[in-house]
Amino acid sequence: MFAAGEMGKVYAMWRDGFVFVSTKEGLDAVMTGPRSTEPWAARLARLPAAEMVSTSNDRIAATVLGVPSPGYDLVIDSMVESRGKLIVRLGSAADAAKVAKQITDNTIPWPPTPPAKLGEAVAKLPVAVVGTTVEVQFDRKIFEAVTGEALGTYAKQLQRIRKGP
Repeated sequence: MFAAGEMGKVYAMWRDGFVFVSTKEGLDAVMTGPRSTEPWAARLARLPAAEMVSTSNDRIAATVLGVPSPGYDLVIDSMVESRGKLIVRLGSAADAAKVAKQITDNTIPWPPTPPAKLGEAVAKLPVAVVGTTVEVQFDRKIFEAVTGEALGTYAKQLQRIRKGP
């Protein structure tokens, strides 16, 4: 267990060659679920090689974008350069095209209200539609428009969405 400041506690567990990081409830589900790690191995096999990769199946992407999403992957190619991409998985190519247009047109629904200038900064990032996914490339320039503190505050708001009402 790790303390994550105002966001609460983060739990981690090693099981069958995998490190699971989640809420206590999420890890309880892993512990009581099937012993097979095949679903996890298949899911991880599709992720690109990078310095750090995180995959999530929570409802944050769907809530922020306003379209159904089974989750997203965060790929950090360089920790030093704060460079990577966010890969949002969507239900259809049409939803992927809609989300890409929302990003480039700065018309993302954004609940809850994001930090000032976040939409403008994101709209300037390279966006690509790949099948049913949207890939948004980023680097440290995003922090020129939005402070880390503002992003941290927004992350706390998103955490509340993750937990639900």
